[in-house]
Amino acid sequence: MALKRANGSGSICRLKGRRRRKPWRVRITLGWELNPDTGKCKQILKVLGDYESRADAEKALVEYKSCPYDLQTKNLTFEEVYEAWSQEYFEKISVSAQRTVTAAYRYCSALYNVKMRNIRSHHLKECMKQGYTIPTVGKEKGKKRFASPATKSRMKSLFNLMYNYDLFNKLPNLAAMSRYMIRYNMI
Repeated sequence: MALKRANGSGSICRLKGRRRRKPWRVRITLGWELNPDTGKCKQILKVLGDYESRADAEKALVEYKSCPYDLQTKNLTFEEVYEAWSQEYFEKISVSAQRTVTAAYRYCSALYNVKMRNIRSHHLKECMKQGYTIPTVGKEKGKKRFASPATKSRMKSLFNLMYNYDLFNKLPNLAAMSRYMIRYNMI
């Protein structure tokens, strides 16, 4: 029988009912809420995930406790991370460099609504190969414009910078794998 965990360190429980592929649930305590009418505290719990074995659940809980992250960030989209990253990054660079980054970002419209944790290297490859923008002014107005080699290079740089920001802020995804693939020209 497992020992009792310390208060606020999370819990692992087996889900009852029908057969499940992942019956072990990990929950963590985010805080406490006081009910003013009854004077009692209610625990605020958030599910970290469901796992196939108790050992996997234990590992996930230990991993979370060693380096806790905000659970809301695991649902951030590419667009939301870009907005957060660009606010910080654009303060450090010139206006012309900002324009090149913004131009490269426009070619990534296929990734805008994809969660960062779901983006893999093949998504980045496809975006660089098939990414296009539709100009609203000029001779090519209304037509698809595909990325030039210089724009593709800037897109690759954009992905590297965003994933570095992602890792630095400990957003949960497979950024290390994607960064490795970008660095070693696998995309």
